[in-house]
Amino acid sequence: APVTKSLCLIITGTHLAISNLSTAPNNLISLPLSFSKMLLGTIAFENMGEVLWSLPILYSFRSLERRMGSRKFASFCLLCTFFVLLTQVGLLHVFSFTKVASGPYCIIFSLFVIYFSMIPKLSPNSLSFMGVHFSDKTATYFMGLQLALNTWSHSLASAAAGVAFGLLYSAEVSPLHKIRIPSSISSLFRKTVLPWLESSSPWESGIKREQQRLQQQLRRQTAQGEVGTVGGSGGGNNLTALWS
Repeated sequence: APVTKSLCLIITGTHLAISNLSTAPNNLISLPLSFSKMLLGTIAFENMGEVLWSLPILYSFRSLERRMGSRKFASFCLLCTFFVLLTQVGLLHVFSFTKVASGPYCIIFSLFVIYFSMIPKLSPNSLSFMGVHFSDKTATYFMGLQLALNTWSHSLASAAAGVAFGLLYSAEVSPLHKIRIPSSISSLFRKTVLPWLESSSPWESGIKREQQRLQQQLRRQTAQGEVGTVGGSGGGNNLTALWS
């Protein structure tokens, strides 16, 4: 999941870089607006706590990237970023918000909509507490709720905008779901960035090794069976020659 890993690196690196500047991150999305402030506000969180909450959420979305494909996943994130820019202007000018929570709230919560609809529960009853069953996806939803309520109305407004875009995209009532990054850019990313980010988890590596071992064992058994069949037919021919 190279796009997911890239998002994690960009979010962490941008926050660390901006936290060392004279302009504090909590003033990124507020009036008066500038293009640089709006652009940084789509990816830079206000504090390190938000970064730490968002990273495991994004990491859990790697299965979503594998299901959608990296090119479609990256296209979705870029479309969502443009939607964030429009949302920021609307919330600040139309709805008279004094400040909108900075950070990729819209990207994360729009992905939550796709994650809910596309990724099945592997363990629906992995945990039970007082008759309430929790699945393997419950922890991800809980971290998302905590992130949405981080700064109350400011972060909740950004999260709601993300959910709205996710619903619009998944409903396929507009041609947004057909938009893709140009193949030339995708190919360039695959050749330059992908070799540095592409790796499999230890769990996936173990499964691949087990599959390879089973395939080799099956091939050996098949080869031994063929040898036995040939030997048996040869012995039968020898007996026939003796009786004749």
